[in-house]
Amino acid sequence: MTAHVQPPGRVIGQAGFGLSEDASWATSQGAAEAGAKGEARTAEVLGQLAARRGGPTVLHDLAIPIPGFTANIDHALVYGNRVLLIDSKWWRPGFYWTMAGHTYRGTQRFEAAEKQTMAMATERISALLTDRGITHAVLDDPVVLIWPSRTAPVLRTWALRVPGARPVSAQAGLRRLRRRRFRRSADASVVSALVPLVASVKTARGAPSRASSNEEEFHFD
Repeated sequence: MTAHVQPPGRVIGQAGFGLSEDASWATSQGAAEAGAKGEARTAEVLGQLAARRGGPTVLHDLAIPIPGFTANIDHALVYGNRVLLIDSKWWRPGFYWTMAGHTYRGTQRFEAAEKQTMAMATERISALLTDRGITHAVLDDPVVLIWPSRTAPVLRTWALRVPGARPVSAQAGLRRLRRRRFRRSADASVVSALVPLVASVKTARGAPSRASSNEEEFHFD
């Protein structure tokens, strides 16, 4: 009797697609390139996870389903009936800390980390799945993966708080995603509900992607 061999997972969409289509939101070309670099690094590792037999499905560059709202979520990992939303950041190293809802890098205010994007994304994507009758789907607590723009000084985020998400260094966060719990094939109904949010899919179907970075600013060197 031939043993059943599970197929690998899938990768849907293009990391940083919204940045390549329209970077008019960026303060400079360098800012757009910095944002794309972080997304590409995360996408490389997520692609390795999906390529495994019985691996999860990865979706890149998803619009948040709010009319007139153009911010996106960089990645979604679907394993079994669970969805993990992931954002990639490319920030200047330093000590990031939050107190009373205000975030700082060193002594300087860092308002980019205070945005409610991840909390809004979780709420709206959960509502979308419920509206489509996919009540068995479960959204994990989102994560923000932070890549340092250079090796020194050290990037420290232990005192950082991001609304609706858990911030973590990209290297540490991606190591956790290699754990056995994430090595599950995606529920097809969950994936089907999320695919229309993927910017590159929307564009291929003739609709404007309307995806932009969910950061007001990037800090790069």
